[in-house]
Amino acid sequence: LTSLGKATGYAGVIDLDTPAFSDAAADLENIYSAIAERGLALAQGNPKDTVTGAFAASHKAPFIQNDVWIDKSVSPQAVAEELEKLKQLALNGNIAVGFFHPYPAVIAAIKDWSLQLGKDKIQLAPLSAAINQKTAAP
Repeated sequence: LTSLGKATGYAGVIDLDTPAFSDAAADLENIYSAIAERGLALAQGNPKDTVTGAFAASHKAPFIQNDVWIDKSVSPQAVAEELEKLKQLALNGNIAVGFFHPYPAVIAAIKDWSLQLGKDKIQLAPLSAAINQKTAAP
């Protein structure tokens, strides 16, 4: 938490996995309270986590959860399959979130994939924009 007070210019905090200490409610309370008090959004990288979203909701902190890890496997076919899942989620639900590691091959695949999204009326957006839109939705 000390680092959060020193850095500037960021919109939120990303938690890449379910908190390992999810049984330590008091510790989580302190961390999520500090994040919410700073007006920061919280993004959860683990699509199956239920802990982080519940804490964000109880603190009225902006929150969004990853839907798809694009690079669970970095094979071109596996990345293409995950990108297709992400596209279908976007078509069915308006906002879809995909996380990935900055591997050159994955970035190249996303770049190529993104060139085809316009025909499906899908637009890539920063995570902060997705959080804002989701927070504003009724």
